[in-house]
Amino acid sequence: MNFIDVTKVQRLSKYIPSSPTCTPHPNIAFIKVHKCGSSTTQAIFMRYGFEHDLVVALPREVISPWIGCGSVIRPQHAMKLPPGTKWNIFTHHTIYDKTNFERFMPKNTRFVAILRHPMSRIKSAFNYFHLEKNLPGMAARGRLLELPIQTYLKNPAYWDAVFVKPDKCIPDECVKNCMAKDLGLQQDIDNNQRAVTKFIKGIERDFTLVMIMEYFDHSLVMLKRRLCWTLRDILYNSRQYKSKNYNYKSSNSTIITKEMEDNYRLSSAVDHALYAYFNQSLWSKIQEEGSEDFLGEVRHFQTILVSVWRFCAVRNQTARLRMKASPWNDEFVVDRRLCSNLRKQRWQWDLDIRDKLDQQFYQKASGKKDQVNGLW
Repeated sequence: MNFIDVTKVQRLSKYIPSSPTCTPHPNIAFIKVHKCGSSTTQAIFMRYGFEHDLVVALPREVISPWIGCGSVIRPQHAMKLPPGTKWNIFTHHTIYDKTNFERFMPKNTRFVAILRHPMSRIKSAFNYFHLEKNLPGMAARGRLLELPIQTYLKNPAYWDAVFVKPDKCIPDECVKNCMAKDLGLQQDIDNNQRAVTKFIKGIERDFTLVMIMEYFDHSLVMLKRRLCWTLRDILYNSRQYKSKNYNYKSSNSTIITKEMEDNYRLSSAVDHALYAYFNQSLWSKIQEEGSEDFLGEVRHFQTILVSVWRFCAVRNQTARLRMKASPWNDEFVVDRRLCSNLRKQRWQWDLDIRDKLDQQFYQKASGKKDQVNGLW
């Protein structure tokens, strides 16, 4: 067998388990916050569920991105499973409501979410969803003189008031406190500091980890430690993630001014408070883990990602990549199948997991198995 060896390990080559009693945690509900790197994170959870033969929640409608309607999940919203079967992994769009998950998942389910700096998130949302279509009069007012995001940020309070909500159970389009709304915020509490604090403390109480997109690799290493997963478990398609570009194509050199930033900070005060709190919380957790060791693991993880990225970039790869043991991981092998799995998107995982659950519970294949997985 042809092996490619990677020996760039910054510390001891002999793996020393840090917690011999640590047991991998299989029951996770990931709240997929819009435009926060959540699709990349979702793929990690779906691959983990598939590779460990866990029950992954799927929508009743094949490859739908949502399960439930608003903050309500009912049996008819999800793929039919045998009576009494609980989900191990939930990772589709829904609006967070803990009581939903208490009906469908084990009591020891751990909750995970991801946030992004509110300004970065709203820029991405305008770019991806073309939010000007939900803001009557914006196209006529802005014309070619400025970008829609600039028009919005000059007077967010005005545009928030005229925003047309999409007619969907789980609205993708949103401009104000969008992350908080995905996490269950149901009313405007911007001017009530006590209510904002109570909301944030509730999320802190319920969630094992709130990841931060700007520190994605740090967040994944923390996830690995909190769930007792392996380094292999948190691998992701770093080429696809790093290549995402939300820059606007415009000759207008003044994109976002400080005044615009201040306007949005006032308009979406809950999101800004939420992000600031959990950004600080992540770094507090890193300090508790021992920052030197933790940051060493992050650097090691990033080295591994680059090696895997380069290996999997070879089409029809027939070799195998052996990743040596380190203080943070056992030895493992990257092969063609893993490369293929790392490349899959949500809809491809939906089809593969659906087939696997059909065979597990009903001894049949759905006939919709993905035919275009492809390889790096």
